[in-house]
Amino acid sequence: MTRRRSPARIGPITLLTLVAVICLSVMAVLVATTANASEALSVRQASYTSDAYLLEDAGQRFVSKVDDSLAEVRAAGGSADEASSAVDADLPSITTAVKGEVVRADVEASVDGDTVSATLTCASGRRLDVTLTIGDGASVDVSAWRLSTVTDDGNGDETLWSGDSSGE
Repeated sequence: MTRRRSPARIGPITLLTLVAVICLSVMAVLVATTANASEALSVRQASYTSDAYLLEDAGQRFVSKVDDSLAEVRAAGGSADEASSAVDADLPSITTAVKGEVVRADVEASVDGDTVSATLTCASGRRLDVTLTIGDGASVDVSAWRLSTVTDDGNGDETLWSGDSSGE
């Protein structure tokens, strides 16, 4: 009697090779997905860091221009009320000047008594809240300096997986 040989023999080495190929394929997909997610995160972090420095610069410019506005009152020995009035009168030109020097930042400011408040924002959602107190002798003290991020809970434009989800 002659034995018939099957054209394909599946042995333990073939099965081990098949399992290894499947595992490597899964790992390749995971690596690609993780790399895409890491790249999206690093781009977002770079943008936030850049905007943080931009807002810090704009805030320093704002404080400097408020201090410059008070120089004349300080030289004349004016009171805190005169200093507040001078800043209130110069505030539109101060905010316009800061917006002109720091193009990507939006500046909103107001004066309430001896307190000057400014909110500087970027399109990315970074926000700097600055509160200045005008003291005797037309001095300026920084009462608050808060850098924060306004988050949007909506769907962002970052795509972590760019594969086809339709299954076709």
